Amino acid sequence: LGTEFGEALRTMVERTPGAFAGVVSDDQGLAIDYAHIPSRIDGIDVQLLGAQFGLPLLRLNQTAAGQGIEAPLLMLETSTHSVVASPVSDAFIVAMLLDHRANLGVALSAFARSRDTLGALLA
Repeated sequence: LGTEFGEALRTMVERTPGAFAGVVSDDQGLAIDYAHIPSRIDGIDVQLLGAQFGLPLLRLNQTAAGQGIEAPLLMLETSTHSVVASPVSDAFIVAMLLDHRANLGVALSAFARSRDTLGALLA
């Protein structure tokens, strides 16, 4: 979609070995912007990823905040892919899709930097 968010997501995907998609979605499940490697995944599937994770992550964020936990992070691993996702604010989430062979330590570090960058853009 070509926004500042998309540039931050593109940087996240390009600089994270094994990453092939990233998305920022709002509290309505709508993609604000996304970045992806078209040979690996269709844009609509990236947008759906954000929509599917958006509301549950925002609810998790509210519950976590009530317990004094800031910036909860969700990571799912399957035999083919990993997903890392986290709220960026009370109304936005960011998610990154990775190949299952990706180095998760490197991916989590890159994700945290990108989440912080996106949070600053939203402030």
